[in-house]
Amino acid sequence: MKYITAIILTLLTVGSIAAQTRSSVPENLVGKWFEGSASILQEKNTMTGAVASRYGSSIGYEINSDGTFQYAGLMKSTLYGCTTTLWNDRRGKISIAGDVITFTPVKDYWLNTYSCSPSSNKEKNKELEAKSYNFEVGTKDGKEYLCMREVGKTEVKDILCYPRTND
Repeated sequence: MKYITAIILTLLTVGSIAAQTRSSVPENLVGKWFEGSASILQEKNTMTGAVASRYGSSIGYEINSDGTFQYAGLMKSTLYGCTTTLWNDRRGKISIAGDVITFTPVKDYWLNTYSCSPSSNKEKNKELEAKSYNFEVGTKDGKEYLCMREVGKTEVKDILCYPRTND
């Protein structure tokens, strides 16, 4: 009986330590942060016949309380009836130290397609490289934003801000 109790206590202690070290993601950072836009002008794709916005994009992050992230970047542009699509799917782990967040991907997939010349389509898994950003979560005009700038960069133009989304 003492042996079983000792095993149970050991498992509970290990589980408790794992739960404590599992994530140090601040609660206000957890969620979906996406920025997107679309042109009101439309154009017909000559290959598919579909009518769509000339330009559209959706780019952002989902940050999870378990210390993982997913990044999705989608940009589409239709010009003269031909559609170019760029897609990036990046996933991995994050770590936070003060105001620095580091994204360490375990996947970084890229796809580039061109409807008028499918033979030029490209897809690849990029080399996995960690990137660190200074970050801040703030509110502007009643909307919450996650703003980041790659560590070492100092220009205002280098700041990227993503509004919190509820979907």
